[in-house]
Amino acid sequence: MNGRESLRVAWRAIAGHKLRSSLTTLGVIIGVGTVIVFVVLGGAFEANIVADIEDDSDGTGMLVNTQQVGNGGFQFIE
Repeated sequence: MNGRESLRVAWRAIAGHKLRSSLTTLGVIIGVGTVIVFVVLGGAFEANIVADIEDDSDGTGMLVNTQQVGNGGFQFIE
């Protein structure tokens, strides 16, 4: 089976199962779109967090006092 015949067989299979092909295409589009959205949101959140940390780095630190309790858990001490 050569390349041209393979393409013809593939096209017939796609054309013969239009609903399956449409749903598969829709699933791929939704999946790729979701990945793109999460990558963009992750980059935006990272930039926002880095900007917040840079704004807060005025020489003063943040000190959080904790005390170990039970099986390795922590609680805040006021």
